[in-house]
Amino acid sequence: MLHSAIKGLSYFWPLAFVPMFATTVKTGNFAYGLGVAFAVNSLLTILFYWEDKHLAQNNDWRIPEKCLHIWELLCGWPGALFAQQAFRHKRSKTSFMIVFWLCAIANVIALVLLFYYGAPKAIDKAISSW
Repeated sequence: MLHSAIKGLSYFWPLAFVPMFATTVKTGNFAYGLGVAFAVNSLLTILFYWEDKHLAQNNDWRIPEKCLHIWELLCGWPGALFAQQAFRHKRSKTSFMIVFWLCAIANVIALVLLFYYGAPKAIDKAISSW
């Protein structure tokens, strides 16, 4: 039952935005909210990799790769990188790793652009005016 709940949760990727928005609104600090999103979504991504490895070992229906990639793209790629090494999972599948690294690079580029253009300050100002 726990395994089916974890697998089911992997499909609810819009939840990835909840920690960021909740923390940003509560603290009024977008950068802090983004940090929380990275932490929470990385932990969830580790959990999904662990679950997918468990399902693979039991020859059961797996978590779709697109779900894993979505969580990687939504700030979960550091957790995915850890899980790939810790669980020895997905790291030898070239097509999967290409998409993984594209997700990680896109994430880093988005962060650089976001902070370079000062979006966190504008977001913080908008939140504080509420």
